[in-house]
Amino acid sequence: MDVNAIVYCGTDNDEITLVQQNAALNVKRPVVYTDQDWMDNTVQDPYRILNTLETKIIWHPVGV
Repeated sequence: MDVNAIVYCGTDNDEITLVQQNAALNVKRPVVYTDQDWMDNTVQDPYRILNTLETKIIWHPVGV
């Protein structure tokens, strides 16, 4: 399994900096959510995961 992103949900600036620095060491995308009310309907949707996804386009010859 290949992990390409890390999500941190918190408000500690020291930990946010640590997550961002360590993510840069092995090319991960850090996503930081601060001060979220996770029970609020506006944050309970599947689209929050889009910041952690990676899309690759693969080209292949057709008819060769």
